[in-house]
This record gives sequence, structure tokens and C-alpha cells, in this order.
Amino acid sequence: MADKVSALRLQVNAAEFLLKSLQDQLKEAERQASLLQENNNLAGNALPQAGNGFIPPPTSGTGGDESTHRRSNVNHLPEGPSEDGAGGNTNVNVEPTGQTALQDDNALNDDEDAPHEDDDLFGLDDPTQEHRLPTLEVGTIYPSLESIKQAAVAHAISQGWTCGVDKRDRSRLLLKCRSDPSCPFHLRAEQYEDAARICSYKPEHSCNFQPDQSHVPRGHATHLRFLREQLPSFMTVDESTTAREVSDAIFQRFGTRRVRGAEEEAEARGGGVRDLWCGGS
Repeated sequence: MADKVSALRLQVNAAEFLLKSLQDQLKEAERQASLLQENNNLAGNALPQAGNGFIPPPTSGTGGDESTHRRSNVNHLPEGPSEDGAGGNTNVNVEPTGQTALQDDNALNDDEDAPHEDDDLFGLDDPTQEHRLPTLEVGTIYPSLESIKQAAVAHAISQGWTCGVDKRDRSRLLLKCRSDPSCPFHLRAEQYEDAARICSYKPEHSCNFQPDQSHVPRGHATHLRFLREQLPSFMTVDESTTAREVSDAIFQRFGTRRVRGAEEEAEARGGGVRDLWCGGS
């Protein structure tokens, strides 16, 4: 009976974790949709109305300085026609042309320095936004041991070290750093009825991410296999995809370009990125 209660508690924890993740994704989607709608509204309001972008100078005046009759139509949003059809309000501030041009230049400079909402939509103003990695903490629940392994490999790729399986069976997983056998890094996870849980995690390294030469081929193959599995989830690869596009996509996702040498070597052989990521034709 106690085992059943524990299993039910784990299922509830997994469901709560999944619900929280979906709620966070929903909030992010709503935020982006709201920003996109605001940008569309601003863009629509900024378009000049046809036929109203030019205000001719007055034909009659008091004979004073001609510059006092010049009117600036830069960033001018004319009002709509009035009820009597006279064309709306034409009371525009009278400013010398030189002063207007100077103010316009200052306004352009301010626009260049100000953050753009479009950049925020895609995370360009936050360099770390595209490098979000799965959470690795004691107590974190994942669907399976394999998903925990993939999360650890993603961290290893982004940080520049090699993650390997030290021990594994149907219910337990032990991951260690392959860069140095004496490195204290380790991650232990256990498989329960419907979920897997991280039960021990030590993220510290003593190897300074210097790979062991005896494990370089195996670690490199692990990276490529993992990337072949994960690449379709964040980009589309076809015959026209270049190695540089793949490298940029990996950098945006994991924050590293460590596999660029393998991609350039594949292109030098004439096979292109298709042979590297799709297994050839």
C-alpha cells in the first residue's frame, strides 16, 4: 500500500510539473502575441495618409520673414476632415527648417538607441534567452531516464565538456564527466512508475573542461548523435541547408560552435550538411 501511495504522489508531482510548464508556455505565448499586436498597431498608426503628407505654404501673408511661414511636415500626422469638409485643423507649430532638421536628427538617434519591441519578441535583446537549457536540480521530474540524459548532454554541449553514462539499468542512471576520470561531476537519477527523478546532482568540475584524448572520438560521436536527434526540433534541414545555418542554429540553442569543424569538413568533402546531419542520400 505504501508503494502505491508513493507512486501516486510521484504521478501527482509529475502532473503538477507538466501543468506549470504548460502555464509558463501559455504566459510566454500570450506576452509575445500582445507585443506583436502592439507593434502592428504602432506600425498602422505611423503610416502617412495618402494625399495629406504635404501642407503647402500660405499664398498670402503679412510680408514678414519667409521662414516664419514654413511648416514642418516631418512626423506629422494630419487630422481627418472636419464636419464642414474644410480638411481639419491646420494649426501647425511654425519652426525654422534648420531647427526642425536638428530635432529630427536627435529623434532618429534616440530611436536607434531605444530597444525595439520586435527584438524582444525573438529574444534578441536578451542574449541568454535563446540559450535556455533544461533544469538540472535534485528533485526535478522528467518523463524518462533518457530525457534526463539528453538534458545533461545539452548542458555539456553548451559548456564544452563531454557527458557520458557510467552506469545504467532499467531503473537507475549515473552520468559522469568523460573529460577527466577524477572529475567530481555526477548526476544520479531513478526511474519510477511513470516518471524519472534526479536524486543526486553535483555540477562542480575539476577538469577545466579539458577532454581526455582517449574519449574524444566517443564523446564527439555522442554529440553528433544527440544533435541529429534534437536538430529537427528547432530547425528544418534539407538539401539546401548550409553548414553555417546549422552552426548558427546550434549556437542560438546551445550557445556553442564546437561542432563547426565537423561541418566544415563535411562541406570540404563535397557532401554538405546533408551527409553530416541526415546520414547522406
